[in-house]
Amino acid sequence: MKKSLKYFEFGLVVSLMIAVFTVLLFVTPEELVGVIGVTNGYLVVFLLALFHGFTAFLATSLYPVLVTFSLGGMHMFLLALIGGIAGALGNLIYFYIGYKGREVISE
Repeated sequence: MKKSLKYFEFGLVVSLMIAVFTVLLFVTPEELVGVIGVTNGYLVVFLLALFHGFTAFLATSLYPVLVTFSLGGMHMFLLALIGGIAGALGNLIYFYIGYKGREVISE
């Protein structure tokens, strides 16, 4: 049961990465920012950066999105600032979960 769940999770992550890269291949950065919008684009970057530390596979999908949004006309400094703050916050959250999880497991 556990082995099949791991294969499912791996397949899901690989499918997500393929979907992101496929969209970025066929949609120009200007079209993508036009569809998502500038305000929502910053929210997307914040959420991706917040979760990018969860696994190594999710981290790879953050960087093409950052480059695409930057080329699409969004402010590069704001993207870096929002992405950096969200990434640090995400890492702190995951560290805290791991720290407290160790206490729960050891009991």
